[in-house]
Amino acid sequence: MQELEELKRLLIFDPVLALDLETKAPEGRPADEALETDKAQLYLVALAAGRGASLKSYALPPTAEVLEFVQDYLKKKYVRVVGHNLINYDIEVLHYNKVIRFEEIQARLVDTLPLVWMIDEAKTTDRGLKASARKFLGVNMTTFEEAFISSPNALEIRRLTHIKKSVAKTTETRLKILKQTRIAEKKRLTEELKKKYEDKRDKESRAKKKRSSANIDRYIDTTFGEVVQTGIRISAEEEVKKIDEKIVELDKAWIADKVRYAADDSRRSLQLYGRVRGILGKRNLLRWADMEIKNKIACTAMQLAGMRVDADRLESLDKELIPLVKELESRLYDMAKCDFNPRSSKQMNTLIFETLGVPPVRETTRQRNPQTGEMEVVIKEVKNTNEKTLARIDHPFVQALLNYRAISKLHSTYVVSLRQRALLDPEWRIHCIFNSTGTVTGRYASHDPNLQNIPSRAKPSEYDERVQDLGPRIRWAFCAPKGKKLVCADLSQIELRLIAQVTGDNHLLEIYNEHTVYDGLKFYTGDIHKATSEALGIPRKPAKNCNFGLSYGMGAAKFARYARLFIPGTREWDVSTARTFKDKFMDRYQGIPETIGTLQDMIDGRDQRFKTRNFKMLTGRYRHFSKNENLYGGKAFNSIIQGSAADLIKIIVWNIYKTIVLDPTFEGTRLVLQVHDEVGLEVPEELAQAVGVMVKYIMERPWFNLDVPVLASVKVCDDWSQKDDDTVPEIGTMPPEEAKIKPAVAMLTPDEEAWAAQFLPEVECYSV
Repeated sequence: MQELEELKRLLIFDPVLALDLETKAPEGRPADEALETDKAQLYLVALAAGRGASLKSYALPPTAEVLEFVQDYLKKKYVRVVGHNLINYDIEVLHYNKVIRFEEIQARLVDTLPLVWMIDEAKTTDRGLKASARKFLGVNMTTFEEAFISSPNALEIRRLTHIKKSVAKTTETRLKILKQTRIAEKKRLTEELKKKYEDKRDKESRAKKKRSSANIDRYIDTTFGEVVQTGIRISAEEEVKKIDEKIVELDKAWIADKVRYAADDSRRSLQLYGRVRGILGKRNLLRWADMEIKNKIACTAMQLAGMRVDADRLESLDKELIPLVKELESRLYDMAKCDFNPRSSKQMNTLIFETLGVPPVRETTRQRNPQTGEMEVVIKEVKNTNEKTLARIDHPFVQALLNYRAISKLHSTYVVSLRQRALLDPEWRIHCIFNSTGTVTGRYASHDPNLQNIPSRAKPSEYDERVQDLGPRIRWAFCAPKGKKLVCADLSQIELRLIAQVTGDNHLLEIYNEHTVYDGLKFYTGDIHKATSEALGIPRKPAKNCNFGLSYGMGAAKFARYARLFIPGTREWDVSTARTFKDKFMDRYQGIPETIGTLQDMIDGRDQRFKTRNFKMLTGRYRHFSKNENLYGGKAFNSIIQGSAADLIKIIVWNIYKTIVLDPTFEGTRLVLQVHDEVGLEVPEELAQAVGVMVKYIMERPWFNLDVPVLASVKVCDDWSQKDDDTVPEIGTMPPEEAKIKPAVAMLTPDEEAWAAQFLPEVECYSV
């Protein structure tokens, strides 16, 4: 094929190939299945290569020759294959269409989507190819709608198709009327003839009647017979033939529209790659861009592997929960003594605050008086039916509603839905979609289903005891298949450790570096919650809330809501106590308010040399805020901590994937999960302990310069819920009880570390 030969020639001098697929839904299936990678079928394969004036782009049908070309170049290590959303869509489509298995790809995959995300992480930003081409290349591309749905050729084809159907329908109607008229007319003439000769019995009259009857038959046949019917059919067929010829002509033009559209996609993807690569290069971010792309690869690996759920366990949960949901719903109706829809926010608002007369929540806020310009305390009544508001209301119906909502949501969203999805897979696997650039911070996101919304801890004690432990029980359904184990790992208080690093606060650094050496092993024993409890003179639970809430500069009112601090005997937030906690906390850990103050100075431009709205993570990546975005020091501080934690997770995920999953030593190991600070692998039972040591070693390695240790708890589990089971031992060594040492996590021995180190090469510094 001439086009492929031209691309081969260009790739000799510059081995960068752009790839973009146009797909269609399977025959007879809904059109949106063209966007589902496991269902989409190939329609066009768009390819581009070359630079500047020599850049060539083609859109070709997915013939064996074209697919062989794609397969061949995806197996060449020296080739870079470029595309927008390449890894999580096009590569997956090729995998499911059996063009090339994901594991066989050797080419350097370069996805421009995460590169565009690195330049602007805002939720509202459209990072599609068309929007990105307009932003970075200054070109307005033809949209899918314009090329495939509303192009003049497509519209005319639809119009002619409608006319064609109309002609067929009209012809059928005409023939039907003709048949009905023939019968009626013959009947009428026959009746007239019969009446005319009714009283005439002579020979001559009978002859005349016979001749007249023959004349009627000839008239009926001539006027309504087969010749006339054939004429109508031929006329219709000729009209339809002309329409078909026009449709064929238009379809060729429409296909040409689609081909130009697809070819332009690959052309612009290649140009976009050059432009955003240049921008990131000037910002010295190519190394990190490489890591973002690698995490897209890890996301696809997790998605294709899937995580097994036990449909039988879900069925038993379902049978248990159905009567409970009905019981809780019935209790609501009995208490309200009227009909209503518990899922309707509007009806619930009316029922709670009007029908039942439940007092609304009183909320104290501070706002500026527009006349005096001074801050004033304002008390307002909040009538809302969200969980945060209802949790503040001490009323039996409201608590019953919270119980019902909690259990019905988990039941329908996870127990029922997960089981239905699992039964569609021969191995009962859930192929969740992971997105490493789905949040502004850089944290992994997941959907279909969202695994992050499955609670790992029980609900508060105010909830029905049957509701409290439902989240962990749903995790119980995520389990290893026969002959396998789950290796579940969790970073220990990583954000608080990074806060210590970023702020340089002496107390935080001291706590996280506190350790005891026992039998040659260094056990880290610092307890941030205990230290805060003692410093503030408060119990451990509110101290824990302070550590996780106030560390980001949270205001007193917001902290009162976060920690659920109520004025005794009321359901009003105790802002005064929250402010006391905050003042003591900031006085203890002064590095936090000092750092937040420095960031606020940078935002406000008090020192023009450092004025900025872009903030650097510990990895060198930036978080960008627009000039119109409401920004304050605490928000900037939060972005640095959460962004740095997200980056660390990404480094860990990639190195686990590369060092363990891709190493034949650990054959059969799959990366199946990344949620919050957790990583999960499915491992052959005989390799579980070894993989656990490897995972712990990788997670605790100092991937960038830190003054605090990074610690991880790693366990070998039968199911996901065991990760939070204190009876399941951690990977590593714990001191004996008689040593009276309470370490944060178990520690690897020097021999275990030395063994793991042999599998972990030096960090590779590639650029895209």
